[in-house]
Amino acid sequence: MSHQGPRTGWIRLEQTLITAKPGDAVNLETLVTETGLKQATVATVMDELTKVELFEQKEGNLFVRRSLRLSGPER
Repeated sequence: MSHQGPRTGWIRLEQTLITAKPGDAVNLETLVTETGLKQATVATVMDELTKVELFEQKEGNLFVRRSLRLSGPER
């Protein structure tokens, strides 16, 4: 991969995460490779998205996009 600035990396990360559909999985190492951002930075982003329940961490460095729909009867 050619050298890219941090802004390009952030744009790539944002695009990857906002286009993920519920059930889609993303791997931390893959995100680091594709964005050129530091692993600690991408890990922090994914940890925060997990805390707000947009992603769920599975085994190792795998994160799965969660659905925003609430379970239970419709109102």
